[in-house]
Amino acid sequence: MEEMDKDIIRDYSGALDEEKQLRFKIEFYGNMKNCWINLAICLSVGFFGIHKFYLGQKNAGFLYFGMGLASIILLMIGKIVALCCSPIIPMLRTGMMEKFFFECGFLPVIFFIILGSLIALVLLILIIIDIFTFKKQTREANTEIAKTISSGL
Repeated sequence: MEEMDKDIIRDYSGALDEEKQLRFKIEFYGNMKNCWINLAICLSVGFFGIHKFYLGQKNAGFLYFGMGLASIILLMIGKIVALCCSPIIPMLRTGMMEKFFFECGFLPVIFFIILGSLIALVLLILIIIDIFTFKKQTREANTEIAKTISSGL
């Protein structure tokens, strides 16, 4: 157990009698979040926000999940449209540039790929921030757990 977890236990159970302290500790140990598990989840499936759900941050988890799913879908749509337009590539050599850009769907390809990439980039930045602040986030989640437990005793 980390020192920060001991501080949380001391802060939220110090004023309780022995029986309630024991109940608090049992419930806290059963519900507390581990910072290393949080980091492992963030590194492995952070793109889908699972680490946010682990910490009890459902709104952030849904945001990460939506951004991850949206970026994948947009990039796939861009790739599919690009594959559908690939027979048109010879038009570039024959000088039919306008037809390629406006009639064959090259602009939607660029739009979907750029939008999907931008969403993925924002999500990647958020995940990098989470990697560098995983201990703080875990401590905050454990503090919320301790508050909930102590208010229920």
